[in-house]
Amino acid sequence: AETLTDSEGNYAFHDLPIGDYIVVEVNLPGYLDVSDVDPPNDNIIRVSVGFGENVTGRDFVDERSRVINGFVLADRDGSNSIGVPVPGVIVELFSDREVLVSSSVSNVDGFFEFLDVPPGVYIVVETTPAGYVDVEDSDGGDPNVITADVTASDQVNLEFVDARESAQPGSISGHVSADLDNDENGDFNLAGVTIQLFQDGLMIAETVTDTEGIYIFEDIPAGNYIIVELNPVGFFDVSDSQGANDNMISVTVREGQNVTQRNFVDEPGRAGSVQAMGDMMDGDTEDFPMVGRPLDVEGDAGDDVETSTLAVDQEGGALGRARGHNKP
Repeated sequence: AETLTDSEGNYAFHDLPIGDYIVVEVNLPGYLDVSDVDPPNDNIIRVSVGFGENVTGRDFVDERSRVINGFVLADRDGSNSIGVPVPGVIVELFSDREVLVSSSVSNVDGFFEFLDVPPGVYIVVETTPAGYVDVEDSDGGDPNVITADVTASDQVNLEFVDARESAQPGSISGHVSADLDNDENGDFNLAGVTIQLFQDGLMIAETVTDTEGIYIFEDIPAGNYIIVELNPVGFFDVSDSQGANDNMISVTVREGQNVTQRNFVDEPGRAGSVQAMGDMMDGDTEDFPMVGRPLDVEGDAGDDVETSTLAVDQEGGALGRARGHNKP
């Protein structure tokens, strides 16, 4: 037998002989099983009907499935404007346990879609098409991976933005300076500072600052990069144009874009001398040097000195340097 639910969602099978039966629900399009009164299969219920018995309450609970969709676009002018659709791009949907759930291919509009997705958290991964490089995507971070949380609702209009490898190259430039008055602003240029350029964890270029403290990487293809400054001897990081790691800056270069003002500010370390002497309990506080004893160096209330532990030489002098700077 087969029946349909009414406008209230009720169903019934009448005039059944005594016996054992299985009731199977066929989900409506766009809906998924949640539970029923006879686990574990949420769309199958086993029923025994006795003589003259009316078995009721054999209920099913469904919920609407989720939709995940979006576009693959090519950035055509480096201006972060709406790009050109890229068809034929493979986009895959993975569970949060990295199990492949489904696969889609972008159409002529660059559109991809996953239907009938159970609620949960998923990872959408774009396979970068040949002749293109990744630029960015909807959630930042890895430019060909998007986290889609459809626990409560759909995730639509996600975007992967790529650029052609043959696109006009760009550049990255900046400035390295030294802070002398502890205001975290550069006061004079630092020449000869090594700056390295990384992509995908590999160093792809290296340069040094000129007499004006300026560095530049030219002919850079569109893509994502990390700039790393190697501090010159005697200098320490103070700040950079991005914050967080003061000797590392993340950069996205678009087609033909010249990225500027990726600056670093350092400051010179401070040096001083101390001497560790022992007392033989004769009232003279400086009887002998305390050779090999670790010495903790901390700043006074008016200083900003990083606590250091230094060794002591044969004369009682501290071996090493406590870095920091005096507060103005």
